[in-house]
Amino acid sequence: MATPTGPVPGPSEAAPPYRPALRLDSWAVKYGIASKGQFGLDKSGFAPIEYDLPSFRTTKDPEIAAIEKFQRGNMGGFTSAELGQLDCLPTRELTSGNLQNDIIPMLRRDRWERVPAQPDLTRDHMYPLSNGNGIWSADNPEVWKILEPILRLASRMLMSIHVMPWVHCPHSSLSYID
Repeated sequence: MATPTGPVPGPSEAAPPYRPALRLDSWAVKYGIASKGQFGLDKSGFAPIEYDLPSFRTTKDPEIAAIEKFQRGNMGGFTSAELGQLDCLPTRELTSGNLQNDIIPMLRRDRWERVPAQPDLTRDHMYPLSNGNGIWSADNPEVWKILEPILRLASRMLMSIHVMPWVHCPHSSLSYID
């Protein structure tokens, strides 16, 4: 509708249609809508699929087959149900990790290079950070902020290596690897 002086003032475009908020399944909340809406706008595509009971059907439900194909393509050839059975994809709530352990002596901050070790190395300078905030040295607070959690994790792994079944200890009577 127009007025004598021109068009009616107000928004020039129509308001977008109302869309109710989606109620995402728990897997979509945790992993997002990774399937790009292929299995519905509220699903991730990663939720485990219940096994089909044997029946006289000769073909699988196409939706279940598509979800399994999506899962196998994104999870190294496994479905979520198979990974859950192997306890690789936990469905229970996990405790938060913490890195409150100490750093072992050989990895402590004072053991890292501050100046080039001469004459062992041919370089006479330390490497600069790409952002210009100092050099690659554990004495640099910006570098230490990144190195510290890495060294705590490495320390934890080295201190508990005796309980890791994939590590072969030649001096031990226990041998997990054939």
